Amino acid sequence: MGIWSVSLPAFVHVLPRSLDPIPVMLELRMPIGNERADLVLLGGQSEHRVVVVELKHWAGTVQSYDISPNLVRLGGDGGILRPHPAYQAAGYVGKLSHYHSVGKDCEIRSVSFLDNLNASTALRELMQGYDSPVFFRDDVNSLVEYVSAFLLPSTRSLEDAERFAREYTVSARLVEFVRVNQRAIKDRIYAQLAAEGFSLLR
Repeated sequence: MGIWSVSLPAFVHVLPRSLDPIPVMLELRMPIGNERADLVLLGGQSEHRVVVVELKHWAGTVQSYDISPNLVRLGGDGGILRPHPAYQAAGYVGKLSHYHSVGKDCEIRSVSFLDNLNASTALRELMQGYDSPVFFRDDVNSLVEYVSAFLLPSTRSLEDAERFAREYTVSARLVEFVRVNQRAIKDRIYAQLAAEGFSLLR
């Protein structure tokens, strides 16, 4: 059982009727890379607002991975590594805000919903450190309040969602960023190559 058979129904089930008119996009592809956001909700009125939702149907032990704070280990020692959900969700916000021709004009936030895990002090601490809140199974009231307060009232329509998904071209901000920072980007690449023993030869 995974996201579409369990986590998506669990998320939709807790949403109040006031959010019924909110346009929803499933598995929205990011403007760069091969990643897809599980859910994207549109709201707001004159100020367009977006909530990206990362769904996780994790069970058992979730612990930190000392080598990288952007990863967590599932299943205890020797378990599998997965992206930290808040890191993953915050990354979607950055990509949509900076590289999406429509998203750049929206205020975008993200949340993660771990529908199968109850919160603990250790888990809450593990999920901090990113500008993207993580909600657990026993946080549904807080999750609903967060999403509703940000998206409502809303005048967004299905046409807005279609435009958001259809006009999915990379904005000129990426090209301009590379142009302005090309020297720093090159220097960083050369330094990394040298650190790994692949320095360039003359």
